[in-house]
Amino acid sequence: REILGIPAKAIIVLSIGSSYKFQAFGKLDYFAFIRETVRRSAAIHFLIVGPASTELPWRRARRRAPGRIHMAGSVSHSELPLYLAAADLFVDPFPVGGGTAVVEAILSEIPCLVVDKRLTEFDSYERLTVPHNEVCDRVIAFAENTSIPDVRHAKEAAQMTHCEPQWSARLAEGLRLVPSRHEPAKGCWELGLPNEYDEHLALLQRRNGAVVPTELLPA
Repeated sequence: REILGIPAKAIIVLSIGSSYKFQAFGKLDYFAFIRETVRRSAAIHFLIVGPASTELPWRRARRRAPGRIHMAGSVSHSELPLYLAAADLFVDPFPVGGGTAVVEAILSEIPCLVVDKRLTEFDSYERLTVPHNEVCDRVIAFAENTSIPDVRHAKEAAQMTHCEPQWSARLAEGLRLVPSRHEPAKGCWELGLPNEYDEHLALLQRRNGAVVPTELLPA
């Protein structure tokens, strides 16, 4: 923490991911989560690895929470242990999760919270997922020592799923099961069953100039 210039007694929430993983979409708004968290707790600081501090959303966020958001920028994989060692709690970026970054945190035995998006989470840490509207409450509870996510079961699952030699064995089994031919399954649009993520995709496509049927857009 001294190397990173973060107060020794701060509660450090670490998030790791490329810039696009933090880009707000609807109710999945990481920046709103930061604002609410720092408003409710003077002890919590955020350590963000990946995005540059010069990016406009992060400049705005740091202005609104002076001294509470620490930006590391892009770092090499060999440097990650420094940031993991400084963290008290890992919160997976949202709306797009970090995936393997969560596994790194779990294997380092850092308490983790993952917003349940039913999109990018791995089965090995499914029990660490929380609804997006509860993530701030869970972080505050952690800071107050009333709720500490237990990652022991997730570490065992991560070791079995993502580490050698199990990973190579599962890969070989998966390759053995791959059929010689494959036809893409019909999506929800084709089946006439638009879901939350189809709606999000439809909005993005319309913003990019595509003509999208109105029935696919959120109400």
